[in-house]
Parts: sequence; structure tokens; C-alpha cells
Amino acid sequence: MKVEIVDYEAPDAAETLARSLRDTGFAVLKNHPISAERIEAIYDSWGGFFAGDDKFAYAVQPPAHDGYFAFRSENAKDSQVKDLKEFFHVYPDAGFPPTSRRQRTRFMPISIPWAASCLAGSSSRHLPR
Repeated sequence: MKVEIVDYEAPDAAETLARSLRDTGFAVLKNHPISAERIEAIYDSWGGFFAGDDKFAYAVQPPAHDGYFAFRSENAKDSQVKDLKEFFHVYPDAGFPPTSRRQRTRFMPISIPWAASCLAGSSSRHLPR
């Protein structure tokens, strides 16, 4: 499996992104318009959340898909082995821990789709139908 490193500014970015997503389900995007400072601020803010116990108050409540997912709570598709990760799904109208995380994370639903949409139109012709 080869996860592609996609240069957002390269002429073949859309094709490379589509190939990596089709072949592996993942891609690494470099030279994108989201600053390293913004990304680091979000990681720093959420690091404290995951290190503490307050996260359990935000545990996902099915059938909802937002909230905290505990370590070893998810399996990869077609796998019996639990993933070695914990995570928090954020949706625009979903519950959110009441701290500066909301302020730091609120740009993500705008910035990521915006950056992705710049590639998506071009990428779609390279994806299977």
C-alpha cells in the first residue's frame, strides 16, 4: 500500500489525490491553505481533553455519530481487531466540550471542505463511478 503525498499546488494534485484515495483510502496533503499554526493550536487544545477524564461525559450515544469514541472502540472495515486510537467526531450541530476547543476547531468544517472542494471537482473525473 502506498499512501500518496499530494502537493496541493501541483498540476496533477487532483489525479494523485484520487489515486491515493482509491487505492488506500488515505492521502497526505502538503502545501494546503490551512496554516501549521492553526493545526497545532487545535492539537494542543484537544491534547488536554484526551489526557483527562472529562472526555467520558461526551461519549458517543448511538444512533448519533458525534462525540467521544474510546480507545479500542472501533474496528477497521472487515477487521476483527480493534483500532488503537481514541477520537472525537465533530459535526456542525453536534455536542461539543465547552472550552476554547470550539473556537479553535470551528474553522475546520469550513477550511477543510473548502480546500478539498478545490481539488474535488478536478479529482472526480479520476474516481470510479
